[in-house]
Amino acid sequence: MVSSVAQAEPDALELIATELEQEGYKVVRQPHGDLLPAFLHGVRPDAIAIKRKPNLLIEVLPKGQKDAVDKINFLERTIAEHPDWRLKVVYYKSYDQKFSPLDKNVLEKAIERVENLIDIDPAASFLLAWALIEAQARTQLPERQSRPMAPRSMVSALVSEGAISQDDGARLFKLADMRNQLAHGQLDLAVCESDTRVVLDIVKELQKCVA
Repeated sequence: MVSSVAQAEPDALELIATELEQEGYKVVRQPHGDLLPAFLHGVRPDAIAIKRKPNLLIEVLPKGQKDAVDKINFLERTIAEHPDWRLKVVYYKSYDQKFSPLDKNVLEKAIERVENLIDIDPAASFLLAWALIEAQARTQLPERQSRPMAPRSMVSALVSEGAISQDDGARLFKLADMRNQLAHGQLDLAVCESDTRVVLDIVKELQKCVA
């Protein structure tokens, strides 16, 4: 089973990437080769953020890592002669929040609530549909049952495990940013009924897999 620390790192990266993309950056995760400027070849950062100044070299580290100071000092020296670059360090910790599997009847009632809300409150129904996706994902991905999941990491894991198709994964990826913006207070975001139905249809497909 994958440790909670190992699982937390990609989620932390996904969360900061989403925030930076909303600020206008293009975030390249696990960049290599021609995706990196020459002075960063061999560094292998967790991500870079470009198209805004300063460019960002992103490193995701667990809290309390013993060699973190040495690594940060090395990265700072690497970009010291490049004033258009900054180091952004993101710390994360393993999750201690626990989630228990939901009863089938609870899930079915939640699906009904989403359907009833679509015409009344599209934004609320959209967020609740995403909550259902995560609840179903914890059933499909038992190693992640005990912790929250960032939307993009969750979708990638569902596709990798064959729980949803590549096409469904692509549909969810397109809606993940909308979900994050809405969840973080972008309340004037226009949510269409069709957006919620895309998520809800995938929830129903996942439900069939565990029926």
